[in-house]
Amino acid sequence: MTNHLVIGWGEVGGALGQVLAERGDIISIHDPAKGLETSDRPAVWDGQSLTRLASTYDWMHVCYPWHADFVEMTLSYRDRFKPKHTIVHSTVPVGTMGILDDIFPNLTYSPVRGLHPDLARYMREFPKWFYCPLPDEALEVEAMFHAAGMQTRRASSFETLEWMKL
Repeated sequence: MTNHLVIGWGEVGGALGQVLAERGDIISIHDPAKGLETSDRPAVWDGQSLTRLASTYDWMHVCYPWHADFVEMTLSYRDRFKPKHTIVHSTVPVGTMGILDDIFPNLTYSPVRGLHPDLARYMREFPKWFYCPLPDEALEVEAMFHAAGMQTRRASSFETLEWMKL
């Protein structure tokens, strides 16, 4: 069972969490602005109690809006939660992903496409574009999206996707 940490439980994070949970994956939510805070380790609810897992998160999904401290906040969450994989789904200004990638590799950018408020539907219907500069990591990202029932398309660069979202 794969465990995901969704940071930012708005329209994007909520829709992504819904699609990932449909396949039985473990979803943890972290959105301090909404009073939703999670532990540094994933947990499983069995209907009666919450059990913390010994491992770290497999996937961290960044779904909060861009703001002036976006890069610093994303890095602090990465340091705190130590996920195996990180995907940024937020719409960001051109050049933001390059800054993040310079600081830590193993990062994927996959902005969300679709019309609000039906984003979960569009995640299933539209191909999920992504870019990851590491070939082996890109294969894992693609496998995770496919396991969640999403089609994928690979972009040629972070900048290509950043420009597509303008």
